[in-house]
Amino acid sequence: MAEAQPGPAYGAAVDAIYASIGDSARWVPALQAIAAVTDDIGAIFIYPRGDGTLGSIVTPGLEAVQAQFESDEWATRDLRYERALDRGYVASGTCVTDRHVVSDEEIETHPYYVDLLRPHGLKYFAGLNISPSPSAGAALSVQRGPHKPPFSDEELDVVSRLGKHVESALRISLSLRDRASGSLMAAGADGGRPTPRVGVGDVQQTELSRMFALLAAS
Repeated sequence: MAEAQPGPAYGAAVDAIYASIGDSARWVPALQAIAAVTDDIGAIFIYPRGDGTLGSIVTPGLEAVQAQFESDEWATRDLRYERALDRGYVASGTCVTDRHVVSDEEIETHPYYVDLLRPHGLKYFAGLNISPSPSAGAALSVQRGPHKPPFSDEELDVVSRLGKHVESALRISLSLRDRASGSLMAAGADGGRPTPRVGVGDVQQTELSRMFALLAAS
């Protein structure tokens, strides 16, 4: 049975999230641990790359559905995301599930569910926007099959709390990388010449790219 309250699986997930700091190869096990808390199929993390495209990290077993999502342009027909965006859930960082954004009829008949999710044994999700900094946004979702009931409010609260730990781990990773980079710059990496200064807009874009470069290496 899924854990609605913190227990061994929750603690293991938190440990796995923070173990990923400085080690991008550990993000997949961290996502697996997150999904295990609610005893679900897996989890997906979608993030922006520096070139403007989207990158993703998925747990084993979800590679095929994510590949179809990207190759068949479902990203531009993502009913759940579009509704969550329109209703303010993305901006607020609220953890939502299907009942917040679609009707029961749409779950049974909409092409997003029938043509994309159903063939891969998926049905429900619990997801939230992750914002490690004001200029950076990504999405974390836990994926559930039709063999279980929809996510309860208690389960959404658990996923939300885990999402906050993911935010925190990303912030720490960025801080450590910046500290290391700052040390190299202070030492005069190219012969002691000063590094050119950049504007605020450049800093924001660089920050976003660096933050999610931590994930791109996974």
